[in-house]
Amino acid sequence: MRRTYRLDAPPTGYWAGSPTNEAGTGMEPSSTDVEGIGARVEQTGDSAWRVTIAGELDAATAPELAAVLDPLVVTDSPTVVVNLADVTFMDSSGLRTLVRAANEAKDSGGSLVLARASGAVVRLLEVTGLVDHLPTAEP
Repeated sequence: MRRTYRLDAPPTGYWAGSPTNEAGTGMEPSSTDVEGIGARVEQTGDSAWRVTIAGELDAATAPELAAVLDPLVVTDSPTVVVNLADVTFMDSSGLRTLVRAANEAKDSGGSLVLARASGAVVRLLEVTGLVDHLPTAEP
């Protein structure tokens, strides 16, 4: 079982889904183990974030990813790097969430880039014709 977290803290190095602790950092894990997506968000610059995703990215977890990405991609000229190294599965729901976030980032004058995508994720991008729309890069 993976530990999941609630998104209650500002985007400066927190696990999405974590309740805010007394210091307001949002670094404390929730008290229950629940299946879902693990997402670590680190602010790397004024409008730059690295989001590390773990687990399965499917219809059940795509809304959790959207809740993480949505506030980041609407900032002024955002740069969002999504690390997919620990994603074990992705279906069309997860792909749709990433495409929508990439479109929002582009509309805000920025970009969303996938980093460390597994072979299966890259193959999904190729099969769907989205490999150019969702660029991949090494971290």
